[in-house]
Amino acid sequence: MRKKASTDSKILATLKKGAKLTMYGNSKDGWCKVSYKGKTGYVMKKYIVLKKSELSESKTDKTTRTMYAKTAVNMRKKASTDSKVLRTLKKGAKLTMYGNSKNGWCKISYKGDTGYVMRKYIVTFLMFIAGILNIIQH
Repeated sequence: MRKKASTDSKILATLKKGAKLTMYGNSKDGWCKVSYKGKTGYVMKKYIVLKKSELSESKTDKTTRTMYAKTAVNMRKKASTDSKVLRTLKKGAKLTMYGNSKNGWCKISYKGDTGYVMRKYIVTFLMFIAGILNIIQH
C-alpha cells in the first residue's frame, strides 16, 4: 500500500494475501484508494479481489465529502464513545467523510488516519464559516 497512486510513492504497508481492507470508490488509472489498519493509501487494482458478499458494503463508502471540525472532537477507532481515541481533531480541521452517517457516526480520514467521529461535530465549509461569522457578529 502506497501513500500516492504511483509505484514511486512511499510504501505505507505491505499487505499479506487475504488481508481485508476497505476500498473507496472506483479505481483511477489502475489504482484504488483503500484503508488498512487505520492507514489510508493506494493499491494497484490488479492486486485486489472483491468478494461478491462485500460489494454492497463497499458501496456505502462511495461518496466522499470534505468536512470541517466545528469544535475539538475525538476521532475514534470504532463508531462508539467506548472506542479508543486515535487523535483529537482541532476546531477547523479539514477532513474527508466517507458515505453517510450511521447512528450519528461518520467514517472519516484525517492526515492518513481513518476513524470515526460523531456527525454533530463536523460541518461543511459553508456551515463552518457561518459559525465563525456568527461568533464575530456577537
